[in-house]
Amino acid sequence: MTHNPDFQIWMNDYVPGGRYTRLQLFEDAELRMDANGVVRFFTEYLDSLPNNFNPSPNQNVFVQDTPAPQPVQVTPQPQPVPPQPVSVQPEQIMSNIQPPATVFYPATTSPPKPTYTRAMIQNFYSEKAKRLWHGKEAQANAIEADMIAAAAEGRVI
Repeated sequence: MTHNPDFQIWMNDYVPGGRYTRLQLFEDAELRMDANGVVRFFTEYLDSLPNNFNPSPNQNVFVQDTPAPQPVQVTPQPQPVPPQPVSVQPEQIMSNIQPPATVFYPATTSPPKPTYTRAMIQNFYSEKAKRLWHGKEAQANAIEADMIAAAAEGRVI
C-alpha cells in the first residue's frame, strides 16, 4: 500500500481540522504499537475511495505492478576453518579461578559513632540556649551536626 502514489498523497494531507498530517499520526501510532490506530488509516483510505471504485478480486489495490524479480546467482562462500582445540593444563585453569592463598583485606579501624539519648540532646540544646557554649561555637556546631546525623542513622536511643 505504501507504494500506491494516491495513498502517499492522501497520507501527506493534513487531517481535517488538525495540525498534523496523516503520515505523522500514522507514524506516532506505529511507534506506540497501536495496531488499531494503524489499521484505522488503511480503512479510512479505503472509505475515501469513490463508491464506484470496484477492483476485481485479483487486482491488488495497494501494490503497483512491478516486474517479477530476477533470479539471483548465489555463489557459495568458503566455510571458515573451525579453531583448533588448545591444550590447557589443569593448574593453569585453577590459577585463573582461585584467588591467591594470601589475600590481605585491611580491617576498618574507624571508631564507632556515638549514640545519643533524648535527654542528652535536650541537655545540649538547653546549655546552648544558656550560652554555655559561647566561644566554642565550632565544637557545638560539630556536636549538633552529629546529633542530626545520629537521628537520621538511628543512633538516638
